[in-house]
Amino acid sequence: MVAIRFQRIGKPKMARFRLVAVESTRGPATPPIEVLAAYNPEAKDGEKLTNVKKEKLEKWLKNGAQLSDSAKRMLIKEKVIAGTLPPPPPSRPSGASNVPDPRSGAPKPKASAPADKPAEPPAGPPAVKTS
Repeated sequence: MVAIRFQRIGKPKMARFRLVAVESTRGPATPPIEVLAAYNPEAKDGEKLTNVKKEKLEKWLKNGAQLSDSAKRMLIKEKVIAGTLPPPPPSRPSGASNVPDPRSGAPKPKASAPADKPAEPPAGPPAVKTS
């Protein structure tokens, strides 16, 4: 399946993007099938999306290409295609992750045993207490 998504180009800390048609199973550095537009996030509003090949974009969409969320949001915002804006992606504080910090001292959640089976003692020889 063909996807229409942004491909990053440019120097470090000077991001530029191309809107490309590319095979959806390929990685981000894959050569595109076709370049459809250019995007400069540092430009003034209204000039961010340039060199839009609207006929080719419509051809890909008509043939079943899927827009990425960010590409769809940008094309609607720049009034290249009609539609309603999708909801923005959920924001997360910087440095946040799903993995708890082991240094935080927070107790770890305990695994619960199923209600219908009692917990079994560990296998092996019984522990001997010495005093």
